[in-house]
Amino acid sequence: TVAAAIQAKEGKHGDTGLADAYSIAAMYSNTGLYLSAAYEDLNGPGNNIEHASKGRVGAGYTMNAFTANAIYENRDSKNWNQDHWQLQGAYSFGNNVAKALYGQSDSNDQGNLNSWAIGLDHKLSKRTTAYALYVDSEHNINSEMGCSGSSCDGNGFSVGMIHNF
Repeated sequence: TVAAAIQAKEGKHGDTGLADAYSIAAMYSNTGLYLSAAYEDLNGPGNNIEHASKGRVGAGYTMNAFTANAIYENRDSKNWNQDHWQLQGAYSFGNNVAKALYGQSDSNDQGNLNSWAIGLDHKLSKRTTAYALYVDSEHNINSEMGCSGSSCDGNGFSVGMIHNF
């Protein structure tokens, strides 16, 4: 599958082109394997960053009850560059899915972020799922970003229910 989009800003902040920003993505899925690649160009002065782009690749594989995924993304502009990656895993058993992830973001001027999460989904019916999730993050951010050390760290716990109508 291939998907594409263009964005015309038509005069906003001086942008007058038909494709002042555009995105394109390709996805492939076959027998448990999933691959994706995407690129986005946010060109033009209306974005207040003069020029920015993002590229992302992902891969996933499902074998019986186990699923593993990996994602890498790069964000780039005139003044900054960020790299993000994440590994995810899930194991299905009965009406439950146990999930875990670990990820890291590195920036040339803002430091880095490490995060992990664990969660459990429980299917109550075909259309209703209850979930619980715990997330923990550790920021190593430059002091000029407004925080230092553990003052930027965070964690959270959430529970909820999803019902598809």
